[in-house]
Amino acid sequence: MAEINAIVCIAIEAIEFGGNCRHNTRKSNRLIKCLQAVKDSLEPIDSAEHDRLQVSHEKTLRLLKDVIKRAHALLEKQTKPQNPVLKALDWFLCLGSSYVRDQFDKIQIDLQAHLQTLNLSVGVFSGVQDSGRWLGVYTITDSGYLILS
Repeated sequence: MAEINAIVCIAIEAIEFGGNCRHNTRKSNRLIKCLQAVKDSLEPIDSAEHDRLQVSHEKTLRLLKDVIKRAHALLEKQTKPQNPVLKALDWFLCLGSSYVRDQFDKIQIDLQAHLQTLNLSVGVFSGVQDSGRWLGVYTITDSGYLILS
């Protein structure tokens, strides 16, 4: 599916920044491992689903794509030299290391949540399609969580 391919391409680009990170290398490496896991999880879904991708996956995929774009931007920022004046201004405005750490943490949490939601969603729909019967009512919340009832 085109949406999954787009997400995988963005993830691959972000992963490639890994060797060039000048700042926050440990945090960047942890984020790259998460992106690699997302990429590895999406590739089989893409090959299995092809044209059968359910409409209900779109919201989760959109949320996942947004998080991967944020990760891409953050990793790209880590590869560029930092202007000393801007660095001092960041520290003065309390945007120092804790702010950066929070950005990395938030992205990793969001990646894990959206990937779990997508995996659950795909599993539920695969079970419904395989058995030919409806298993329950579900909704996807604004944060991308799948709720079965």
